Amino acid sequence: MPQYQVPILPMSEKTTLGESGEFIAGCIDLLEERGTPMQPVMVFAVVAGPLQRAFLAHAIDAMLLVILDAKIRDAVMEALSRVEMREPKPQATPETRKIKFKDNTPVKSIFKQMAAQSMTVLSLTFTEDLNGSFFFLRTPFTISEFLKELPNCVIGDDDEGLN
Repeated sequence: MPQYQVPILPMSEKTTLGESGEFIAGCIDLLEERGTPMQPVMVFAVVAGPLQRAFLAHAIDAMLLVILDAKIRDAVMEALSRVEMREPKPQATPETRKIKFKDNTPVKSIFKQMAAQSMTVLSLTFTEDLNGSFFFLRTPFTISEFLKELPNCVIGDDDEGLN
């Protein structure tokens, strides 16, 4: 199977959901300027502080995936199901509440709400303007295990690729 590397880009935890579209578009433009084609999965490490320093200094404990292809989204969901089976189970499961967000909600707030419920994965699918999915992943274990699965989501088991 060919080796495939998905670039992981830093994103400030203060970025709001409303700003994320512009931020993602800017990242796509930057990658294209550098000769990197559009990726079927965009992976962002959500970090605090100065982006580059924070990104390089710590293990990733919050990640946002942006997926615009339904076939890739389905493969990512299957991979996350496999990761979930390997995750350590919390001692007590807190009451599940609805995650609250608006356009001006910083991604940091979404991760805090997830942590309060011991939730490691949250997915949002948009059908209007974006027609894609956001996956919020938290905890170093979940992220590390998912990154092991990610190349199969992008390339697929048939070695032909999904894009």
